[in-house]
Amino acid sequence: MLMRGEQSSDVEFLLSREDVQRAHRRVEAADDPPGASRREVRDE
Repeated sequence: MLMRGEQSSDVEFLLSREDVQRAHRRVEAADDPPGASRREVRDE
């Protein structure tokens, strides 16, 4: 996913932790059953 040889630290600087966490939750929701994913998303 890194572009132009950017290091992981650069990516973390560009993406806020909230966006990263939401992205991870979306990935988990795609793998988990609808009921379980909805319950976790509400924690936001």
